[in-house]
Amino acid sequence: MYTKMVSLYFFVCINSLVIYVNSRSINTPAVCKLAPQPGPCYSYNPRYFFNDETETCELFIYGGCQGNGNNFETQKDCMSLCSLTSSVPLRRSTRDAENSADPSSDPNSEQATSNKTLVITAIEPSTNTTEPARKREDICFQPFAEGTCKENLIRYYYDPEVNKCIKFIFKGCFQYDNNFEKLEDCESLCVIPDKQSR
Repeated sequence: MYTKMVSLYFFVCINSLVIYVNSRSINTPAVCKLAPQPGPCYSYNPRYFFNDETETCELFIYGGCQGNGNNFETQKDCMSLCSLTSSVPLRRSTRDAENSADPSSDPNSEQATSNKTLVITAIEPSTNTTEPARKREDICFQPFAEGTCKENLIRYYYDPEVNKCIKFIFKGCFQYDNNFEKLEDCESLCVIPDKQSR
């Protein structure tokens, strides 16, 4: 009997795996299978696309026009539409259900648990690296670049010669890491409090 139970359990597991793999290709929205399209424009818009091969949402730069639907402003939006969500019924073994005198009175019986569902959502850990997590030298001592596009964005860069963050107009499309949206971010990472400016 033990061999039959092991064989049955193995068969159920293999069948569940086949159903899981087959339902993956059926349940993924078509838009999530499209390749990322930056479009022909030259704006600099960090966006996320769903990579159907790795089953993760990855960063790309969107130019601001045309493109396709596999283009999300946040990783969360991308994952909520495109990531696999699987429902798996929760059941105890058949032997436990057979040993229960009244299945409806036993909260662990197959009958009592047949309506319970475990939802599993695959979420890739964030690979977003924030400025404070990176080395100061890797960011603050890079040159700054105004960019080559037609945007007019106020940004800040750190000038190590004067130990200050300086405001500039960023045109978009090309930048080094020494480019901050907020003065506070630039100062908290780069400015050395004890160093006197010349």
